[in-house]
Amino acid sequence: MNQGNKERRKSPRFGQHKPATYPTGPATQAADPEATPSNGGVFHHPVRGAAGGAGLSMVSAFDLVVCGESAKFTMAYTRAGVTPDGTSSYFLARHIGLRRMLDLTLTNRVLSAQEAEQWGLVNRVVADDQVDQVTADLATQLARGPSWALGHAKRIIYSGCDTPLEQAAELEGVTITTAMSRRDGREGIAAFVEKRLPKFDGG
Repeated sequence: MNQGNKERRKSPRFGQHKPATYPTGPATQAADPEATPSNGGVFHHPVRGAAGGAGLSMVSAFDLVVCGESAKFTMAYTRAGVTPDGTSSYFLARHIGLRRMLDLTLTNRVLSAQEAEQWGLVNRVVADDQVDQVTADLATQLARGPSWALGHAKRIIYSGCDTPLEQAAELEGVTITTAMSRRDGREGIAAFVEKRLPKFDGG
């Protein structure tokens, strides 16, 4: 289902997708070259039009998704007599749950933007002409945040899906201890105590 994805995403049927990854440090910092959707920096993605097949698989691989109010989502694979690909079995099932993924995959139902938000497939539904601005604002918020904490918080959340309780608790404890010893951690705690906005620098 990967062949020809680029052409399909440009067509009216599959809509136009502009995958966007933004660093979670200073706005001028390059994204971590080792980062992937399940490991490293925070990835987010604007959606306009429709996301079907590989387009939906791609959307599900992002951490945060902003979509326009007219967007629609469908799996479409079994309609074409094939099976899902594009890592949807890993990411999509985690975002919306097995039963809902089975529904999307086996029946090829089409979700509206509002249904996608209710299901946990997207994070924000905005007016179609506000998608780029809201995505840019989100990028700015992440870029000004504590980049180490954001990246490791994400890793904890993804690993927690498959990790035994004791190991999950241990990983949380080790990571928060490290975070509190870092410059951003100390700044965040001080800002909370002093009732002011923190100034993070990625340290």
